[in-house]
Amino acid sequence: MWSPPEVTKESSGEGYPDDSSFIPEKLERFRLGPRPRCEIAALYNAVSFYNRNTGRLFNTHITISPSVAGITDHKECARILSQVLHEAGKWLLRGETLVTRRRRSYRQLWGSSDFSYVYVHENTREIGMHTHVLTDVTRLQLKPFRDWFRYRAGHYCRQAGATDDISGSLVRVRWHQSHVESDNVWRQWLWFRYVTKSLDPDLGYYDPDGRPVTMRELFKTDNFGPSEPMACSKISGCSHSISEGARRRAGFRSRAERGDYTRLYDGHELEEYKQGVVHQKVQSKLDI
Repeated sequence: MWSPPEVTKESSGEGYPDDSSFIPEKLERFRLGPRPRCEIAALYNAVSFYNRNTGRLFNTHITISPSVAGITDHKECARILSQVLHEAGKWLLRGETLVTRRRRSYRQLWGSSDFSYVYVHENTREIGMHTHVLTDVTRLQLKPFRDWFRYRAGHYCRQAGATDDISGSLVRVRWHQSHVESDNVWRQWLWFRYVTKSLDPDLGYYDPDGRPVTMRELFKTDNFGPSEPMACSKISGCSHSISEGARRRAGFRSRAERGDYTRLYDGHELEEYKQGVVHQKVQSKLDI
């Protein structure tokens, strides 16, 4: 049974303004580790902002595991992911790929699109270090994107000295798209809770009864197991399009930032987006 830690200036969170808004007011905070921000909340804000800003959901869960190819250096695994994600953004922006069928090649077009994503590095005894990525891919983009992602990940793994067979298990892509919006919302946030399961075991607050409440409990990620230690400085992040700077410029504040944890995963961002679209149409008619 875990007992509440002794609260000191360091453990109470003083000097960590980045996550101060995620702790309900008038409640005592605690921090057991050195990380300077609440990473679960930062990623939640990014996903929530993407939903609210685009009216779309993260429908794709990618797992890339360089460790299965014999690459055990954690920094090298993180570098491979960074390279693949950087190229993926440029590839999706082009909006086309070269397809060869029956000895004839032609360009398949699906339209240019931005590449927004969040990622979390994780380390387990069974697989080693691997990375979860959540992003948004259309039905038309899915197959060429999956093939391209596997090819580029394999390319960088071979450059890094992969010693094992990298076919099949290196990259796993899960895609979900239902005609029922609530089902898509549920799936996105289920994946989010799963990929953030290793974050922030050492941050939380004491409730009015003195019971310690961790951020994992608050964001409902405590049903999944923790991660082993990793030798890389940054274990999670997101694309620039949904970064803290982008959210600040748009004046966006998530429900978590406003201290409302009752509707974190109900898809309210999509309703707000639809209301915003209707408001813009009405306003444009009034301006004519």
